[in-house]
Amino acid sequence: RALVLDEARIQEEGPTDRALTVFVKLLQPVSGQLDTANLNNRSTWGTNQIRIKKVEMLDSQNRPSWIAHSGASLSLRVEYETLTSIDGLGIIFVIKNPLNGEVITTVKEPIHQEMVPAQQTKSVLLEFPKPSLRPGEYSVEVHLGNPDGDRNYDWVGRDADLPFLTI
Repeated sequence: RALVLDEARIQEEGPTDRALTVFVKLLQPVSGQLDTANLNNRSTWGTNQIRIKKVEMLDSQNRPSWIAHSGASLSLRVEYETLTSIDGLGIIFVIKNPLNGEVITTVKEPIHQEMVPAQQTKSVLLEFPKPSLRPGEYSVEVHLGNPDGDRNYDWVGRDADLPFLTI
């Protein structure tokens, strides 16, 4: 049995699996949607050569949605602005267990191998044809860095209140 408290109020008392479901939902931003203001007001992580401006999960019909059906294709669209010129660009998308931070899967893709000029706003689309994820809630992180993935220009995750990906 487990007990879930939120601001000194009992939210759930019962079997552990049911209590964990309630607990994970409490971690989710209230709206369940990404607040773009949080992207703009968050701390800078990385070298600050790029700023992530917008993050969207898209369903199989390319509609913004952080909810996907098990076995359905989904996509990630990230809009970014280059603040200074950079030598190439890559993206790392991380899916984690929201309770313990354990990494479930990571996708690393080069976007540009050549120089990317400063002061440009662009977007990148990563497609996931029928990902093998069990039903549940997942926290996500998006990292933009050099194509090798060893230099981080900017990243977002829970610091920007990214919604959970729900399968």
